[in-house]
Amino acid sequence: MKHEQLKAAIKALPKETIKAIAMVNEGDGHSIFDPQAYADAGMPEELLAHFCEVHKSDGTHKGSIFDSNGRVLRSLDGVYGLRVSSALVSSLDLEAGNYMGRGFQARANHEAILKYCDGVTAVA
Repeated sequence: MKHEQLKAAIKALPKETIKAIAMVNEGDGHSIFDPQAYADAGMPEELLAHFCEVHKSDGTHKGSIFDSNGRVLRSLDGVYGLRVSSALVSSLDLEAGNYMGRGFQARANHEAILKYCDGVTAVA
């Protein structure tokens, strides 16, 4: 999906759906989520296909993917939450700062999206 198509598809979503999508990761900038969680939140299939990808561990502590039991996975099909929240912020022309840390950026994105959905923020 091209950038302009992505932006149009996101802008066409009702605020309730945008908020539900944002609530999947709740400002988490590190996790890879089950695509079904985004589908259950109302993300249209064409958007879900855009964000769903195979994530691969690189063998380092910081670049490895771990399961819930702490075991390293070689790869994982899923949706990287920070990528979704960053696309929402960009597509909706929101201001969320530019942070170095993934967690800080994800929380700033989350706050900007929720404010937009609740009608209390201005676009950039």
